[in-house]
Amino acid sequence: MDGVTATEDPGVAALDSALAEDLTWLLQRVGSGLVGALDHVARRHGGSLRSVVVLRLLAACPPATQLALGSAAGLDKTTVTSALDALERAGWAVRRPSAHDRRARLAEITDAGRSWLAAVEPELARVEHELLADLPAGDREHLVRTLQRLASGSFAAAAPPSGSCV
Repeated sequence: MDGVTATEDPGVAALDSALAEDLTWLLQRVGSGLVGALDHVARRHGGSLRSVVVLRLLAACPPATQLALGSAAGLDKTTVTSALDALERAGWAVRRPSAHDRRARLAEITDAGRSWLAAVEPELARVEHELLADLPAGDREHLVRTLQRLASGSFAAAAPPSGSCV
């Protein structure tokens, strides 16, 4: 493709137009770009998008079992364990034995984890705002509400535990 960028290539344009109505392709393309941009922000701050997701859950709820975290985030047991290991190493979360079930460990966010999350959230919000900037405000709100309904709708229960974006 000497001297021709991908966007100037008529073959790419034809492929893009062939997929313009393909919901899977559209969602994947937007989601993949957003995940990459958000993960880049989190990594600049010493974490990852997975750190953000798990810390958001821990900040929003009382101490939670790894199983509950995995279920809420769409992460399998091994991935949750790995994420919590990294968060503990960073000092952003701790795990303690459950008083009600000696086999279970409860994870909770630390003050340092809350501080890290508070520091990274404005940059993450900026990236999300940039993604939606081309849409009128009403369309942005409608898109978010629609995605919330879809994420908790009938297909949500069918999503595998490894169906997380992170």
